[in-house]
Amino acid sequence: MIRRIAVGLILCLVMAAPAAARTPAAVVDLTVVSQLSRVAIDADAQLFALFGTERAELEAIATELNAQYEELAIQASIMSESAINSKYQELQTRAAALDNQSMEYTQRLSVIQQSLTMQMQEVLNMACSNYAIRNDIDLILDGQAALYVLGSLDITTDIIEEVNRVWEARGSKFTLPN
Repeated sequence: MIRRIAVGLILCLVMAAPAAARTPAAVVDLTVVSQLSRVAIDADAQLFALFGTERAELEAIATELNAQYEELAIQASIMSESAINSKYQELQTRAAALDNQSMEYTQRLSVIQQSLTMQMQEVLNMACSNYAIRNDIDLILDGQAALYVLGSLDITTDIIEEVNRVWEARGSKFTLPN
């Protein structure tokens, strides 16, 4: 009886071994994909086209305000108290206006970034699915989450190529919210 159970267990293990061995997995460095894929490059270009000038203007205003605060600190010793208070009040008003502009900018930027990120995720999901089906892979993981990965399991370059194909097939265009 024990011998039959042992033989049965061995047969189960032998039969299950090919099935267990057929669970191919691969890893992708998503940071690299998010930097080097065409969809990521296009997203950065889209953000720069929409917000680059405004960002530069806000940064220039902030730099100028900081310089004026520093100048006020230097000049304060030779200014009257009312002149200091007047200049300080003017700078505070401009700083508050800059804060409001910056908050509005950040809100608009955030909406666009979320939209682009969702569309990029759709492209990545489709690319991984296509690649997995074509290459009989059951599991694709983010390589940064793994403590150790054989180099042969890294398909980052292949996924970048597939992401680029999917992005081109979708027309290489983002749909922006109103």
